[in-house]
Amino acid sequence: MNTPVLAGPKAGRRFWQTHLKALATSGFSRSEYCRRHNLSYHALTYWVRKQQEISLVKPALALVEVPVRPSLPLRSGAAALHQGVGLAARRPVNRTGGTQGDPL
Repeated sequence: MNTPVLAGPKAGRRFWQTHLKALATSGFSRSEYCRRHNLSYHALTYWVRKQQEISLVKPALALVEVPVRPSLPLRSGAAALHQGVGLAARRPVNRTGGTQGDPL
C-alpha cells in the first residue's frame, strides 16, 4: 500500500525557491517557464512577490574583514569599543592586560 507523504510548509518553500532560481537563470518569461514546467502562473507570481518582499525587509547579511592595527597605543590605560553610530564602551585596563571591574 502506498501512503502519500505530506509535505510541510518548508518543503513547499524549498520547492518554489528552487523554481525561482531556475526561472532567474532560464531566460524565459514567467508564463513560458510555467508552461514548460507545468506550474501555475499565479502560484509562481505569488512566490516571486513573496521573495521580493523578503528581500526588501531582510537584507542579506555578509561577513566582512576588519583590519586590526594592534600597534596603536591606548590612551590613559583604557580600551575602547566603538560600534555603529554613537555606541561606545570604554574600560580601564589593568597591568596584566585584563579589564577591571564588572563585565560590560
